[in-house]
Amino acid sequence: MAAAAILQPATDTGPVLVSGCINFETVLNYRQIGEKMIRSSVGPNLTFDLSNADIGGNIGVSLLLCWLRCGNNLGKQVTFSQIPKNLCEMIRVSGVEKILSYE
Repeated sequence: MAAAAILQPATDTGPVLVSGCINFETVLNYRQIGEKMIRSSVGPNLTFDLSNADIGGNIGVSLLLCWLRCGNNLGKQVTFSQIPKNLCEMIRVSGVEKILSYE
């Protein structure tokens, strides 16, 4: 059984805080909750802060692309901050650093 995804909703001025281990067993929960947050966000922009997330590899790249696609489909700009170094390297190696907007 997959663990519950931990995403703390954004404040008026802050990002969605993503915590916990994101792997093959948990990624679907994170995807669903993140997309729900994107759909329900009021403003045109939403940032996901990954500073407390244990995320990497292709699963991480795929999750960020799914959230980005959801935002694009709704006319919202989704960005990412505090991406772990290992995930930044996978994003670069995958050739999607120009697609994903991150700090």
